Amino acid sequence: MKMCQALAGEGHQTTLIVPPRRKGRLGGVDDVYAFYGVARNFRIIKTLWVPKAGVYIHGFISAVKAKFDGTDIFYTRSMEIAFFSCLLRNNTIFETHTPLTEFKYLDRLLLAFVLRSDKVKTFVVISDALKKLLLEAHAINASRVLVAHDGSDIAKNITNNVNDSNISVGYVGHLYKGRGIEVIIEAAQSIPAVNFHVVGGNPEDVKYWEKNSSGIKNLTFYGFVSPQKAAELSLKMDILLAPYQETVMVTSGLDTSKWMSPLKIFEYMAAGKAIICSDIPVLREVLEHERNALLCKPADHGAWVASIKRLINDQDLRLSISSSAYQDIKTKYSWSIRAKNVIDSIL
Repeated sequence: MKMCQALAGEGHQTTLIVPPRRKGRLGGVDDVYAFYGVARNFRIIKTLWVPKAGVYIHGFISAVKAKFDGTDIFYTRSMEIAFFSCLLRNNTIFETHTPLTEFKYLDRLLLAFVLRSDKVKTFVVISDALKKLLLEAHAINASRVLVAHDGSDIAKNITNNVNDSNISVGYVGHLYKGRGIEVIIEAAQSIPAVNFHVVGGNPEDVKYWEKNSSGIKNLTFYGFVSPQKAAELSLKMDILLAPYQETVMVTSGLDTSKWMSPLKIFEYMAAGKAIICSDIPVLREVLEHERNALLCKPADHGAWVASIKRLINDQDLRLSISSSAYQDIKTKYSWSIRAKNVIDSIL
């Protein structure tokens, strides 16, 4: 949704093709533009979804529509959909957020076709680390692979707490294994005068962590909220935490810690707040210790507590880090800059 908004904002006529809404977090959402907080500057159209064969049917219909509509560029993050796009000779941009080595037999055959196709104009990856993995595993010319880290909209009307009182510390994101929620719980216990806010998570995960933090009165779990609401809550914080552990799991159960480019980091930067993040090699592609974030060893809970206290007590450092991160978003990592870089790579 954000990339569609950005592409349209750059002057490109943009259509998002999606399968019919299934069960999940969009159930009951009438206005997806408002839910994601995006402008209505692109169209959304729906195809079909059939259990077990859904992605193939959706991909084929999408590629056919693009072909007959005279689409200049077909942009997808699905390998199966990229296959149909290349098969029908659409000019294609294929973006991946994981190494292309996890597929089963049929999908490996489709992938081989996509990798050989001259219709893939650019392979987009989200980190230098992922580009390296892609080039090591496949015979792709490095010039065809663009690194485009995730991004964020640039928040407006940012205000920073210039007092050292009433500091709020927040986390926004999933509560899966490897997200460091136990780090936040220990920090809340160690700094009882500061309020900690955890935004996100499915009901089961929220229930689990609330049970494991019962009695901590300065810690609040909000559960899942819309992306728009999450952005609004981030603006109310003074310090934002990203305590990724050395193993970071996503919904599929895949560990992404070696190549990830977490959307959360860029949204934190765009909120104009001081960030404390785990010192994981891939995140140093974007974050620099004591310039646009404080970096801590993932499992060193004492270091996290000390870093939070340091930012609480050092207003100048807190404001300096938040300002540097915000400037980085404006000049390097906004969605509009990302969209422009992707399109420029094929011109």
